[in-house]
Amino acid sequence: MCGLEAWIGDCYLRDVEDGTDYRCHAAVWASDHDTFCAALAAHIEPLGLAIIWLEEALPTSHYLAQNGTLAPLQTKALAEVVHSRHLVELGPMQRVATDGVPQRYLTIEDHRPVPLPDQTGILLWDQDWIAPELKELLFGQPEDEPKMRTYLIVDANLRKNITGVFDLDSVDVPVQCLFKGETAQELEESAPYLIDMTLPDGAWEDRALVPDFHRDFFRNHWGHNTGIFIRTNALMGEVWRHFRKFTLVPREGRKTRVFVRFWDEQYIRLYFPHIADNRERVALWFLRDGFCVRGLLADQDGGKAVREILLQHALFLVDNIPSKPFEITNYDLAPFYKEREQKDLRKLAAALKKGFPNDLKHYSEEMITSLIDEPVARMVAYGFSQQKHLYILAAWSLFFGKTFDQKDPSGYLLDIFKSSLSEADKMSALKNRMDQLSPAKGARS
Repeated sequence: MCGLEAWIGDCYLRDVEDGTDYRCHAAVWASDHDTFCAALAAHIEPLGLAIIWLEEALPTSHYLAQNGTLAPLQTKALAEVVHSRHLVELGPMQRVATDGVPQRYLTIEDHRPVPLPDQTGILLWDQDWIAPELKELLFGQPEDEPKMRTYLIVDANLRKNITGVFDLDSVDVPVQCLFKGETAQELEESAPYLIDMTLPDGAWEDRALVPDFHRDFFRNHWGHNTGIFIRTNALMGEVWRHFRKFTLVPREGRKTRVFVRFWDEQYIRLYFPHIADNRERVALWFLRDGFCVRGLLADQDGGKAVREILLQHALFLVDNIPSKPFEITNYDLAPFYKEREQKDLRKLAAALKKGFPNDLKHYSEEMITSLIDEPVARMVAYGFSQQKHLYILAAWSLFFGKTFDQKDPSGYLLDIFKSSLSEADKMSALKNRMDQLSPAKGARS
């Protein structure tokens, strides 16, 4: 783990009780983005606040270098206040005017189309190739509006897991790799591809005109999350130029670039709902060069459900498209960080359930997860990252209380947590102190 230092972040917080939103700068004694989030969350929870999202959470030197003279003087002063015994300092809080309900530029709808009935005994070419409701979602046309086209961005590697071979060079629909040149050649069998799945004229009524690719896709690939569907009135070349810009993008504050797998279902499930009320981000993804992406869709729950992301307020956005190219920020990564944290927390809860079968026999894994959530976040803020250490610390929080670190009458236990010792030395010192405080060692070994 990197050394602890002062980090600065632009924070958007919400009053849990009345829903009021605030913006402020915060300084946090942290080692990375995860410890910044955990320490801030632990600090503001007793204040009745919760994190909505963070922007530009960076080490102070990086933050000041990036913002230069734009960084307020009081923000610089915040960094001088935090240290190992004072982890978080909030700057002045400004209320964010939302007029009640925050403006949302994307709507999210979940559909559960009725699947096709069993077609056993029906000749293959006489079988329906797609369920009616799903057909309407993916290929239906609006009345009195320009024709909507349907595209699929598919991961060739994930598709190959089903087909067994790379076949996108021999299908009967238009295909174009989102990579170019040598990169497209070298990564041919694992690259993302844009496929025009717009139904040919007459194919809506006449199944004989439906391409073989469509039949095969909905028979063998639907439900395996190999890509996402896009609906727009733009032509294939326009869609290709727009979305290929998101494949390899710069990371804010770093010289490296990030490979963005936006065709993964996680973006439908986590990322696009996350940016739904962020006008600039929605405009970057959904509006470009005179056309708009009307919807992104992905199959969920093994193909039994469809999540649809629909653009709203396009007329308001169209004159305000940001000119700045897309770059990945901590705000963009926040939902993925949260997903990973929750996954790790559930694994930790399962390990505790297995490790203490008698003590926790009346506790479900979900209950254990809820009990250790806040203590583990606090432990991470203290600098712990190794699972073997978090396992012990989470166990202590279960058996000695969520705030066991603050129950040492002498305050020595808390001093160890806040010390600058290495993680291993800190853990050793904590074990020794816990042995001194209690003769019961079962949950500490």
